[in-house]
Amino acid sequence: MTRVVNDLLTAVDSKMPSLLLSLDISAAFDTLDHNRLLQRADQLFGLNGRVNDWLRSYLSGRSSCVSVGGCQSSTVQNATGVPQGSVLGPLLFSIFTTPVGRLISSFNIAYHQYADDTQLYTSIDLSNGVDKSDQTRLSSCADAVTQWHLENSLLLNPSKTEALVIGTYQQVAKFNSAGGVKIANAVVPVSSAVRILGVTIDRHLTFDDHVTKVVQSCNYHIRSLRHIRKLIDKDTANLLACSLVMSRLDYCNALLYGMTNKNINRLQRVQKSLARIVCQAPYRSASTPLLMELHWLPVKQRIDYKIAVMTYKVRSYQQPSYLYDLITDYVPTRVLRSSEAHLLNVPGTRTKTAARAFCVAAPTVWNSLPLSVRTLPTVGQFCRQLKTHLFERAYN
Repeated sequence: MTRVVNDLLTAVDSKMPSLLLSLDISAAFDTLDHNRLLQRADQLFGLNGRVNDWLRSYLSGRSSCVSVGGCQSSTVQNATGVPQGSVLGPLLFSIFTTPVGRLISSFNIAYHQYADDTQLYTSIDLSNGVDKSDQTRLSSCADAVTQWHLENSLLLNPSKTEALVIGTYQQVAKFNSAGGVKIANAVVPVSSAVRILGVTIDRHLTFDDHVTKVVQSCNYHIRSLRHIRKLIDKDTANLLACSLVMSRLDYCNALLYGMTNKNINRLQRVQKSLARIVCQAPYRSASTPLLMELHWLPVKQRIDYKIAVMTYKVRSYQQPSYLYDLITDYVPTRVLRSSEAHLLNVPGTRTKTAARAFCVAAPTVWNSLPLSVRTLPTVGQFCRQLKTHLFERAYN
């Protein structure tokens, strides 16, 4: 999600809107052919010998039946599919669908996959009016991907596939005259927002809809926690608050960097309300002492924390490669004191929208940290010192 949103934001800075397709695969995990899966694990990833035998043993010998109204069908051995909800399920699905990546790349279309979630996106050149060549290329790529899935016993569902045009208000208004996107003889209408991996992306990347859904979900659990607060101790309440509410505030929050103060304040009000419930404080009591007592970072600092930790891991392990490609070390043209400061290069942008992209946010947040924090040797030490630094900066 970080890379996808980064590419969409930088495309806006290039004065080009983006067209995104979110593909839906019907019964994806149930129809994987075991023999093809094990063959690709061997040929593409070198998982042969005993490891391949382990995978075969893991997949084989599974059965299923249907039970309705107390009546049960006969048991059938499963010759296809991987167990849903398992740790290996998404990994095995990714191994099976690896060849589709080369197919998409042959059309010069950007893409990202996470298990059965696939996003195709490309920038649309509007310099000479609405040019349909990029849209046609994306449709041709989607048709080829659909055909590949059919040949591999998988089915893309065009009726559930979503399309989204992303750009400024002027760019989106100009592009919308082109209509929907044709995939497998079906026209996919352009939506106003698309939900991908639990994140709602709107056409202008304001994340207003996403914040609204997060606030609604958090408030539901806050009300539930309020009902039982008198029956549990403070440590248990804190544990439930972090598990049920704070985890929702933190999910994919790196995408929210540079978001409007209005949306930041909406999320911050949720955190303040939660702190009052955990500490059993009156409704109108000051929230800052409560947040300090619980040692909770404010929402804005939690976003910086997530970006800084991601940047540290990307620099240390050079993985994932699609994020490592976005950051470069700062190398001055002559020897300066900053040469040994472990800084990152901050790319220039023409718009505030592009300044929210990870390629800009990561070096900006990283360079704002003290040298003593940037040079810590382990992830654990970095996370502890980073939280201490952000905590002091937020409440001093």
